[in-house]
Amino acid sequence: MKMGKVALIILLTSILAACGGKSGQNSSSNIKGENFIKNLTVDDAGASLVLGKSALLSKEEVLKTLNLVGPVSSLKISKDYFANEVSADMQYKNHNVLVFGNVNDIAKDITGNPYLLLSGSGMFQGVHAQFDNNSENTLAKIKKGEKVALVCQINNYIMKNVMLNNCEFLTPFLIKNKDTLYTAVQNNIKTNWMIIESANYIDGDNICLTNDTKACLANIRIPENGNAVMSILADAEKKMLSNRTILEKKWRGDSRLSEQDIASRLKQFDEMALQNTK
Repeated sequence: MKMGKVALIILLTSILAACGGKSGQNSSSNIKGENFIKNLTVDDAGASLVLGKSALLSKEEVLKTLNLVGPVSSLKISKDYFANEVSADMQYKNHNVLVFGNVNDIAKDITGNPYLLLSGSGMFQGVHAQFDNNSENTLAKIKKGEKVALVCQINNYIMKNVMLNNCEFLTPFLIKNKDTLYTAVQNNIKTNWMIIESANYIDGDNICLTNDTKACLANIRIPENGNAVMSILADAEKKMLSNRTILEKKWRGDSRLSEQDIASRLKQFDEMALQNTK
């Protein structure tokens, strides 16, 4: 996630510097722009939850949007259950819980299903994170001592061990829910209008303009590939800055926007246009 943080901050800083939109863009450009925002929203949500830094949705917004409890460490869950199982059940059970923890062991249970043993609050007080058999290839790459971020449900508390089930790693969980995250970004129109509008200008050939979010995330964490994405954004910004009249007309036809909202957008637009002429 560290490399993702660097890509996120660089890329989204560039996007948020490009305010605008364009009516009449072809459907191919619109689809690419939508894919692009969805892909970066996944990375942004991950950075928000893990690092507390984001450009689109705050940690609280991501947790609420995805109906998650947490984030919480495996140590704290173990400590909470050891202190009071009834209270801990009220806090965690029947929820999707975002859990961070260090891996003490990678093994299989008596039925052959794989699990991770995460650090607990004391000796013989562990946290068992159960996966289905479809996760074997991913778990085979995990090493002891590695820190992981998981989304799980509390199953039971047995002999001082917290049992988690239906676990999945955070990034695949976010990818699975990228449409929900995208809707939240769109609904937060007053905060995220710049990236929403700028996406209409995005065009070109890059994996991040496709629906393959996993490949996009891997791609932008390589510096030179991240720079290629930034060049796409720079081209989009140039196109955007020549369409003030079209944008203003579009905004005045949006019933969600007040005159104050429109004036604020136009002011930011003019400031950006001025900076680009220097």
